[in-house]
Amino acid sequence: WCHVGQKRLSSAIASFGEKSSSSASAITINVEWKPYMIDPGTNINGEEFEAYNQRRWGSSGWTNHLKSEGRKDGANFANWNWWPNTMKAHCLVNFAHERYNVDTSMSNAAIFHALYEEGMNVSLIDTLVKVGTERLGLPEDELRQYLEAGEGERGVKNEIKTGRNMYDISGVPFFVIERADDDDDDDDLSSTLINIGFLDFSLPCLCLSLSLSLPLPLSLSTSPFFLKALYDGLRGFL
Repeated sequence: WCHVGQKRLSSAIASFGEKSSSSASAITINVEWKPYMIDPGTNINGEEFEAYNQRRWGSSGWTNHLKSEGRKDGANFANWNWWPNTMKAHCLVNFAHERYNVDTSMSNAAIFHALYEEGMNVSLIDTLVKVGTERLGLPEDELRQYLEAGEGERGVKNEIKTGRNMYDISGVPFFVIERADDDDDDDDLSSTLINIGFLDFSLPCLCLSLSLSLPLPLSLSTSPFFLKALYDGLRGFL
C-alpha cells in the first residue's frame, strides 16, 4: 500500500495545487518521508514473496485487491518477487537526503519502482547501491561504505521509536496534525505536520511527514480543501 499511497498522495497534492493556483496567498507543500517497520523480523536479506505470505497469512490472496487498486493509480506491481527487510532502504533514503539533499519522495519512488515493478530485492546492499547510483546520482563508494557499516541504522531505529513514543503508533494508517513553529517568521507562517503510514498488513513500510507552510490566518476555505483533496487521494485506505 505504500507504493499506491505515494501515487495517490502525489495526485492529491497536484489536485490541491491546481485548485489553489488562483489564490493570492502562496502555498508551499513539502513532503518528507519518515521510516516505519511493521515487521522488523523479516529476514535481513529479504524473503521470497510467496514464501513470506504463506508463512504469515497462509496465502498471498490479500494482495489481489491491492494490485487491482494500484493499477488505477499507476502502481502496476508488474514484478513483485520479494518481501524486503527495509532497514537498509531506510538508511539509503536518509543518506541521500542528509548528505546530498535528495528529496525523500524521489528516493522512495526509486525504491518502490525497483521492488514492485522490476522485481529487485531492496533488502540487499548491492541492489540499493545500484538504485542509489543509477537513479539518484549518489557516489557509489561512499554509499556502499555507509550501508555496509550500518551507519544510519541507529538513526532509523530512533526515528521509529520517536514516532511510537510521541504518537503511540502501533498500526497504520496513522495521521497526526499539529502546529509547528517556523523559526524565520513566526508571525507569517503556520505549519501543519501530518504523519501517514499505510495498512497494518502491508510490507514493512515507510511513513511520511507532510509539512504545509500556509500564511496566517489559516483560511477556512484553503485548509479544509487540502484535507478533502488528501482524503480523496487516499480514500482507498480509509
